[in-house]
Amino acid sequence: MEIELYQLRQMLKDAVEHGIKACLIETGQDKPFISQRRAWKIYGKSLVELWRANQIITPEQHGGGNNMIRYSKLELDRAYKTHKRI
Repeated sequence: MEIELYQLRQMLKDAVEHGIKACLIETGQDKPFISQRRAWKIYGKSLVELWRANQIITPEQHGGGNNMIRYSKLELDRAYKTHKRI
């Protein structure tokens, strides 16, 4: 399978954007997690639930009970960029 030039450009652009996000999180300039509600708003509830069901993303819940469910921004970003290429 041969990769078209525009596909290669998009893949490189996505990799650079992901690297920038990772760097911002690592240096403390951005938070590493977002709430489930925010993830649903950004990516759509059905996509987030599909990724979760397929174990592409992993929810985190601290303390159990009614505590907020949150997701890694980097996992969500990676899942979205992979999904949009399909």
